[in-house]
Amino acid sequence: MSSRRCGQTIREQKDGPGSTAAVYVAAFAVCVGAVCTGIALAWTSNVSEKLLAGSLNGMFFEKMDVAWAVGIMKIGCCVTTIPIGVLLDTIGRKTTMMVATLPFYVGYVLIAFATHKYMLFAGRFIIGLGAGAFSCCSPLYAAEIAHKEIRGSVVSFYFMFVSFGFVYANVLGWLLPIKLFIFACIIVPVIFTTMFFFQPKSPVYSIQSGKAMEAMEALKALRGSKYDVTAEMKTIKLELSIALGGSNFFQLFKDRGVIRGFIISVTLLILKHLVGSTLVLIFTSEIVKACGFGDIAVKSAVITGGMIQALASFVPLYLVDRVGRRFLLIIGFSITLISSAVLGAFYVSLDRKLLSPNLLNTFSFVPLSALALYWFGYGVGLGNIAALTAVEIFPACFRAKLKCFSEFVNWSASFVVTMTYLQFGEAYGHDLLYFFYCFFSMIGILLVIYVYPEASRKTSLEIFDEIRKRKHIFRRYRAEPIRGLR
Repeated sequence: MSSRRCGQTIREQKDGPGSTAAVYVAAFAVCVGAVCTGIALAWTSNVSEKLLAGSLNGMFFEKMDVAWAVGIMKIGCCVTTIPIGVLLDTIGRKTTMMVATLPFYVGYVLIAFATHKYMLFAGRFIIGLGAGAFSCCSPLYAAEIAHKEIRGSVVSFYFMFVSFGFVYANVLGWLLPIKLFIFACIIVPVIFTTMFFFQPKSPVYSIQSGKAMEAMEALKALRGSKYDVTAEMKTIKLELSIALGGSNFFQLFKDRGVIRGFIISVTLLILKHLVGSTLVLIFTSEIVKACGFGDIAVKSAVITGGMIQALASFVPLYLVDRVGRRFLLIIGFSITLISSAVLGAFYVSLDRKLLSPNLLNTFSFVPLSALALYWFGYGVGLGNIAALTAVEIFPACFRAKLKCFSEFVNWSASFVVTMTYLQFGEAYGHDLLYFFYCFFSMIGILLVIYVYPEASRKTSLEIFDEIRKRKHIFRRYRAEPIRGLR
C-alpha cells in the first residue's frame, strides 16, 4: 500500500490558469443543478403553512408531518450518495448528472398529484435522491475543470447557486399557489439539462477511462486553444496513478493521509450542522414568530434571510483564492458564535419568562439582527468551504468516492439534527440549543487553527501530501501570508 508518488509535484507553466471565461461558464452551467438542491432544502420554508391549512389537494398536515417532509428528503440524499460514488467513476461525471435530474421530475409530479401524506413523503424522498446526487457531482465537476489558481472561486459557484435555490423556493413558495409552485420547481432541472448538455466532460474522468485525447480537447476548450495543457495532463495522470489499496474502497482507510483528510472533511461538514445552519435557515419562520411578528413579516423574513445568504455567497468568489480558506472559515465560525449567543440570550428571556412580552417586542430587532448576521456569516465562510474541502483535499484517484462518502455523513448529520430540533427545544428549551451552537462554533475555530490545511493555490497532491507528512493530525499553527493581495 505504497504511495511514493504522493510527494511529487509537476511544475506548471507560468502563464497561470489561461483563459478563465469557459471555465466559469461551465461552472455556472453545472451549478444550475445546485439550484435544484437549494429548492429541495428550502421547499417547506414558505409552504409549511399551506400544507397545515390543507392547500395541497385538501390534505391537512401536522407540524411533525412537515418536519418529516424535510427529514425524509435528507434520507433520500443519504441513500443516493453511495451509488453515485460508483456511477461517477463508471459512467462519468456528466452522464451521472444528466441522469440525476430524473428524480426531480418524478418527485415533484408525485407531490402535485398526491392524495395521501405518504405520497408527499415518497415524492420528497425521490427528490432527495436527485438533491444528494448534485451535492456530490456539482462541486466535484467544478473542481476538476478548474485550474488550481481559481479552483476556490469556481467551486464557490456551488454554494452560491444553492443559496439562489433557497431564494427561488422562498419567493415563489410565498407568491404562488402550491400546485403552480411545484411546477415552477420542475423548470429548473430542464434549464440545467439544456445548459449543461453543451459543456465538456471532466478531463479527470476522460483520462481515468483511457481517453487522453478527449481530456486534452476538454482542457483546451476550457483554457484556450493556445494554452499548453501538458503540465495539467501530467498532474492528473500522476494523481490517478496513486495506488492506495487498489479497488477496495475500505482499504483506502489504512492510509494515514486518507484517514486524516476524511476526518478533516467530515468534521467540517458535521460542524456545519452542529453550529445550527440547518435549523436557523430552515426554521427561520419559527424564530421570527417567537419575536412576535405576524404571518406577512414571517414570510418576508424568510425571503430576506435567503437573499442575505445569497448575497454573502458572492464574497468567497473574490476572496477565497486571495485570503485563503482558513481565514474565511474563522470569520464564519466567529459570526455564528456571536449570533448564536445573542439568539440564546433571547430565548432565555422568552422561554424562562425573564422579561415581559412588551419588553421583548421592543427589543425584537436584536434577535432579528442576529439572524441576519448569522445568514451573512454562514454565506461568507462555512457553507461555501465545507462543500469545497472534500473535492480538493484528495487526489483524483479516489476523490469521487471519498467526496460521496463525506456527503453521506453530511446528510446523515443534517437529518438527525433536523428531526431532533423540535423535541430538543420542547424538552430542554431553545436557549440551551443555541448555547450548544456557540460551543460548537468555538470548536470550529480551534479546528481551523490547529487542524485545517490551507488549500489555496495548491494542487490536490500538495494538500494531501502535507496532511500525510504531519507527525499527527494537528498542524503547528503559524500565520500565513495573505495570497494575492498587495
